[in-house]
Amino acid sequence: DEMPERDVISWTELIAAYARVGNMESAAELFESLPTKDMVAWTAMVTGFVQNVKPQEAIEYFNRMEKSGTRPDEVTIAGFISACAQLGASRFADRAVEIARKSGYSPSDHVVIGSALIDMYSKCGNVEEAVNVFESMNNKNVFSYSSMILGLAMHGRAQEALDLFHYMVSETAIKPNTVTFVGVLTACSHAGLVEQGRQIFASMHQTFGVEPTRDHYTCMVDLLGR
Repeated sequence: DEMPERDVISWTELIAAYARVGNMESAAELFESLPTKDMVAWTAMVTGFVQNVKPQEAIEYFNRMEKSGTRPDEVTIAGFISACAQLGASRFADRAVEIARKSGYSPSDHVVIGSALIDMYSKCGNVEEAVNVFESMNNKNVFSYSSMILGLAMHGRAQEALDLFHYMVSETAIKPNTVTFVGVLTACSHAGLVEQGRQIFASMHQTFGVEPTRDHYTCMVDLLGR
């Protein structure tokens, strides 16, 4: 029997709800019981596994989705790329880029895909490729900048990370978020820039209205301990 469209939508919402609370077992059971699996349902599974740091399962579901002939959208593809980042497996990168382009989602024109690729290349140790993607992007958002800043900071390119941060806050209308500040403070810590780190930490709340979290305090402890 064909399930009414409304039911597929409400079941997909339930899958996403299970994913949010970390119950991927129930999400998978519900998904497998769906007689009709549309792109939204597949995406809920792929992104659900990524949210719960189960990259192997996310990739497995993405592969199944491809085999079923269902076309992914940019959120599904970004989920696949994020799973590769969690695995530190850049060997999937070429495939991810190819899938994105074939589906009409070029990284240079689709900020979600571009940002996910920057994050993946950075986490897989290929920061040069991350820079190439970043520079090719026609539109950038806070996620693109934050991923690039953190990527540069993690790979010993602190000054470039700081320059990019200062460019972002002075030359664009993009407001930094908590991830941006983790990247900038990591850069200060790696380069031993204590005074600059203090100033940036103070500016978080005073200038940008971003409340420091545990991650930011950890960066500061690291910085002051050097």
